[in-house]
Amino acid sequence: MQEGITLILLLVVGSLFVAMGKSHAFHKALCAGLVAKAACNSLVYRKVLRLSPSARQTYSSGNIVNLMAVDSERIFQSFMSVNALWAAPLGLVASLALMYQSVRPPFTTPHF
Repeated sequence: MQEGITLILLLVVGSLFVAMGKSHAFHKALCAGLVAKAACNSLVYRKVLRLSPSARQTYSSGNIVNLMAVDSERIFQSFMSVNALWAAPLGLVASLALMYQSVRPPFTTPHF
């Protein structure tokens, strides 16, 4: 009985730590993505201001708006999903290890 209560408490505390860690990581990725998006928009805006009138005619206003809106948004979105590059393989390996531990091949179990 005491062992079951201890395991339940450990599961609750572990879930709380996971939730706080995920929200912290999401917040940091959101902040970094917004900074990168603002920097990209600033660079495009500065470049447009420095263009000569003849060079300004080669770029349509739609192309410039696309650079500032769509492309900078893609940079922002990449920051939001970059954690999946390391978290997904790690979760897969951990899941496979736990499954292997619970369902062992017959030759590794002791015979009584």
